[in-house]
Amino acid sequence: MINKELVRVAIAGFFLTSSVLTLTAMAGGGGKGEAQEKWTAAAETHPLRGVITGIALSPMVPMKSYGEVKSQIAIRCDRGKTRIRIRFNQEPNFVGGEASQRYAGMVYFHYRSGWNGDVKTVLLYHAPGEWFVQCGNPPGILEAGDLTAGLRRRFRGILTKKDFLRRLSKHQEFRLETRWSGLGETYFVFPLAGAREAIRRCREIGKGKVIH
Repeated sequence: MINKELVRVAIAGFFLTSSVLTLTAMAGGGGKGEAQEKWTAAAETHPLRGVITGIALSPMVPMKSYGEVKSQIAIRCDRGKTRIRIRFNQEPNFVGGEASQRYAGMVYFHYRSGWNGDVKTVLLYHAPGEWFVQCGNPPGILEAGDLTAGLRRRFRGILTKKDFLRRLSKHQEFRLETRWSGLGETYFVFPLAGAREAIRRCREIGKGKVIH
């Protein structure tokens, strides 16, 4: 014979557990989604030199035509220098680059970037084996004789590092179009929510004004 009291207790327990699980999932999912949508900033201390580096990170985003490839913008600030990198979860398989004339193995790529409808050329340079590319025109790299004549002719239209940082802080979205071996033209879409604040904090940490 079925004990009605036990059935009522079991049903009540089921709905109570379901409610707890639902609230937990909503809280966890909301927090995770929030973190994925916004940029973050952190401090990193070199274990030997003790140099404090500020780091600003975008959310990790998938390639639009091949979701297994993911990418993230990483900005590093220390001792008055700022470096912009675009990281990948594997070595980028770009095509259409031009070899550096001064640095063995270094390859330069000029790709299109979109900023809420405004299209600009961005310079990326990559060293074989690295899982990231660097952006902009760091001192000592783009000197006379370093680039081929073809890329030097196009250099006037390439975003400088200063312009790149300004656009990251100003716009809502950054689209990077690349040419990937076996896939042709493809692109990544980086949300820029929170980028301005993360970059500001990154710079403050790099100057020693904020240590955590």
